[in-house]
Amino acid sequence: MILIVHVIVALAGLAFSTAAFIAPSKNKINATYSLIALTLVSGTALVITTHSSILHSCVAGLVYVGLASSGAFLGRRKLARETIRVKSD
Repeated sequence: MILIVHVIVALAGLAFSTAAFIAPSKNKINATYSLIALTLVSGTALVITTHSSILHSCVAGLVYVGLASSGAFLGRRKLARETIRVKSD
């Protein structure tokens, strides 16, 4: 059960990260960060309960966090530029 939740949360995190990059909003960026945190928590629970290889899990987790965080970061940067542009007009 936790594996299904973990996969759904991770895919939702990537979807929100992509959405935050394409059409940034504060809510999408915050949702992305929350989903990243939930993915890390559920992944940690999976490693503990299934006694799986920590090395493989950590590498996959770092790749996921890197991709999702990059989308959120770039979306945040885009949103900041739009906000500055609107205030200067």
